[in-house]
Amino acid sequence: MKSRVPYLIALGSMVAALLVLGMNTFLAALSDAMVRTAGIIMMADLVYLSYFTAKHKKKSVLSSTRNEEV
Repeated sequence: MKSRVPYLIALGSMVAALLVLGMNTFLAALSDAMVRTAGIIMMADLVYLSYFTAKHKKKSVLSSTRNEEV
């Protein structure tokens, strides 16, 4: 359960960054600094979410193979 909290925070910040970029595209032009900050947050979140997802998938595959051996 502990490891899901940072994942959910990263997922929430990714959604927030996407909303900011969507607002910039469809509603009103935002400042350059705001758009760049949202992009940097998205890049960092993408790295973290990819790592966490791969780690979680690997752990679930290993646990399922251990259950099959028993």
